[in-house]
Formats: sequence, C-alpha cells, structure tokens
Amino acid sequence: MEVFCTGSNSLAAPVFDKAGRLFVAQYDSGEIQQVVEADDRSYTQTIASTRGTPSGMCFDGQGVLFICDQTHQSILTLSNGELMPYVKEYEGKPFTGPNSIVFDRAGNMFFTDSGPLGTTSLQSAKGSLFMIRVDGELLQPILYECLAHPCGVALSPDHSVVYVAEMMRNRVLRCTQRPRGAFHVSVFYQFAGRMGPSALACDGQGNLHVALY
Repeated sequence: MEVFCTGSNSLAAPVFDKAGRLFVAQYDSGEIQQVVEADDRSYTQTIASTRGTPSGMCFDGQGVLFICDQTHQSILTLSNGELMPYVKEYEGKPFTGPNSIVFDRAGNMFFTDSGPLGTTSLQSAKGSLFMIRVDGELLQPILYECLAHPCGVALSPDHSVVYVAEMMRNRVLRCTQRPRGAFHVSVFYQFAGRMGPSALACDGQGNLHVALY
C-alpha cells in the first residue's frame, strides 16, 4: 500500500472515467477535483463545485458524472463543465440526502439515500435504496425508509447482486435480483465492533472490499 495523492481531510468518492482519470470530491468544500499526475507527483485540480456536500460519484456510459450531494438533497450531473440537477424527490417527497451511487452495465442507476450522519439512525431508520431504470427513467425504491444510514453501494461482477453498507446496524446487505425487477434482501455480513461499514467495492473475482468506519 502507498499514498497516491494527499489533499484535505475530507476527500471522498474516488471514481475513474473511461480514460482512467481519477476524480474525487471534497466533502467539506463541495469541490469536484481531478487527480493530476505530473513531475513524479500527484495533486488535485478543481474542475467544479456543488457548493454543498458531495459524498458519492459515478460516471455513466456516456461519460456524464453523477454526484450525490447531501446539502442539496439531490443527485446532480456534471457534463462539459456544467452542473445540473437530475433527481431530488420520490413521489413528491424530497430525498433525505443521497449518499452513494453506482451504475450497472445496462445503465440502470442504484443509489442510497441516508442524509448526514445521524439523520437516519437506529432510532429513526428512514434511509432508502433506490433504482432508476434506464428504460423510461423510472425511479423505484428497493428498500424504502427502513435503513439506518445506508451509505456505500456496489455490484457483483455479473451485476445480479446489489450490496449495501448499512452503517448504523454495522452490516452489509445483499439484494439479489431474480427475476428482473424483483429484489430479495438478506444480511450478507454482520460486523462486530467499530461503528459500521461506510464504503464498498467489488472486484472482478467477486471479492467485496469494505471500508469500516
């Protein structure tokens, strides 16, 4: 393990575009930054700012950057240097604050809605997991207002399983899609100690990597 790049203490949401360029978000300042390598060093270069608290990012197949921002309680898009709101409510009710986001190979979007830490707690487990289908852009809940601070989200290599980190219950959930559009939810792993998992990534062999807070 080595330090690739240093910045402020609020670096979040690392994501690569198709060209292999790395982007990060500054959770405290709202800046969206590209990690630039030059002269045997790496540094961050600001390309935009949400003026909020970006916590999760992902590129779609067309190279548009989608950003979860908890201050704006919405998902924003960044394309050609322009920030635009994408979605901010479900059936007329504002999101609590989108946290993390991922796309499957078909272009369907999955994202968690947690709000700032403490908003969807054990005593008020109102966090959700949503899906936006690429065919018709239909927004639908997979787990609605029943999660205690859902944050990281990841897909299995065949994209049939959605993993969700539920931080305040210190566990990872597994949502298996079978048949298409029908999700069956189970506890994939229950941790003991610390606060709970905050970020997830699944490699090509199906190993799930968990950042434990």
